[in-house]
Amino acid sequence: MLHNCPVQHLSPHAESVISSPSLVTIPSPTVPIVELSTPSPHPTPYAESPTPSAESAESPIPSVSAEFTTPASPSHTTSSIPISADSHIPVPATLAPAQPTLVLAPPPPQPLGLLNVTADGVVELLTDEADGQKFKTTDAVDVAHNGMIYFTDASYKYSLSKFIWDILEGKPHGRLMSYDPATKTTKVLVRNLYFANGVAVTPDQNYVIYCETPVRRCRKYHIQGKEKGRVENFIDYLPGMPDNIRYDGEGQYWIGLAMAPSLQWDLAFRYPFIRKVLLIMEKYIGRPHMEKNGGVMAVDMEGKPLAHYYDPGLALVSSGMKIGNHLYCGSVFYPYIIRLDLNQYPFRATT
Repeated sequence: MLHNCPVQHLSPHAESVISSPSLVTIPSPTVPIVELSTPSPHPTPYAESPTPSAESAESPIPSVSAEFTTPASPSHTTSSIPISADSHIPVPATLAPAQPTLVLAPPPPQPLGLLNVTADGVVELLTDEADGQKFKTTDAVDVAHNGMIYFTDASYKYSLSKFIWDILEGKPHGRLMSYDPATKTTKVLVRNLYFANGVAVTPDQNYVIYCETPVRRCRKYHIQGKEKGRVENFIDYLPGMPDNIRYDGEGQYWIGLAMAPSLQWDLAFRYPFIRKVLLIMEKYIGRPHMEKNGGVMAVDMEGKPLAHYYDPGLALVSSGMKIGNHLYCGSVFYPYIIRLDLNQYPFRATT
């Protein structure tokens, strides 16, 4: 078992100043507190999913965890510009000069779809639909050596702001797709995926690995060879709901786990009535906080588990990336980056 694992924020002074007349201040994230724990087994989501085999359930996976506090919401201050009356227009003595507040308009919305962003920040939309169906939650992307782009649309029905609606509805709205920059064509490779998420092209360029979040599994799609187009299992019964998957160039994949399964989630996945109640709560009053034990899992080239880093205080972890001797974790929703020194706290099998 690992103990006293330090996790750090990479938080440069997060303060943005807009020239007069407005000033917007964003507070810096809070430094996290570190704590370790050992994961406990959880049931597999969705009633129709098979029970894990004894071999997969008994695999020893070392784990560490990190607890943090969520930063406060950004505060905004707005100044005003006094406007005096024109000297040629009489102003009643009972009325003071108008003092309107200057309101800064939000930036124009960025296009939704597969984007190409240049080093100068120029955004180009490559594709936003396939087979006549628009993307709603274009998710992960990876590029093969031949230039082919592989990506997922997590849901063609719900946007990212309503991702929980897609998960609670329990229907497969996701797709794995490819985009050929030479011909500018988009092709659907796999349909009917449960919130299709992370994508990684294997080093040998034979497969594309993709994640399905609510069913806690990753699969691989053959992109060349005699079995081109075939789908195989890579890893299932993950200890959390997978988001992105990254290859570190050293024989390991790192899978971001948004949250761990729990009794509440298991009941929701098994009984549609509970999911319906949660959706009603989400729409009108807000659903209960059920996301915890987020983290990262390392697996080898064959999908066998190597390590599991997690903590009850982490939620909606989107990715894990190994750079040098450190593991960096990010989130789509929370403004933090976590760093873990893998030399100081290497993963090893527990007894």
